[in-house]
Amino acid sequence: QALDARGIRSWEYHRQMRGDPEATLKLFDVSGGIVVAIKCLDEGVDIPSATHALILASSRNPREFIQRRGRVLRRSPHKTVATLLDVLVLPDSVDKNDPSWPLVVGELARALQFAGWAIGQGAVSSLEDRWVSMGLSLSELDDVRPAGVESDGQDDEGVADA
Repeated sequence: QALDARGIRSWEYHRQMRGDPEATLKLFDVSGGIVVAIKCLDEGVDIPSATHALILASSRNPREFIQRRGRVLRRSPHKTVATLLDVLVLPDSVDKNDPSWPLVVGELARALQFAGWAIGQGAVSSLEDRWVSMGLSLSELDDVRPAGVESDGQDDEGVADA
């Protein structure tokens, strides 16, 4: 409603929506605008013409966060680049004894991994700066960086770990 009030075309897409979800995605593909989706971009949705995504809630599960971003990163005619904005909410400071430590560290590590795959590396520098501004050292970040993204119990070829 807020987007519509500003004259920005948007298409609602979620499990309990009224109408035909597939028809909604076809309208988006033809008309453009914004798709507002709630927890459904990791469920086989195909919208390769999308060029931008604003992710307000993410997942540390590799399958989910890769699938959600993949909806926008897919190749499509007349699309050469995709822009993804992943919103993080972080405290001003945190230490290892804080109960929020695992969540903060996990979110930053996941964001750093994803930023590392970007065309430009400005996001990596911004995230490292944020880490330091929270009173933490880069050596601490290096210690937790590999552990930030949870494993889904499968290797890269989809075979379950023993």
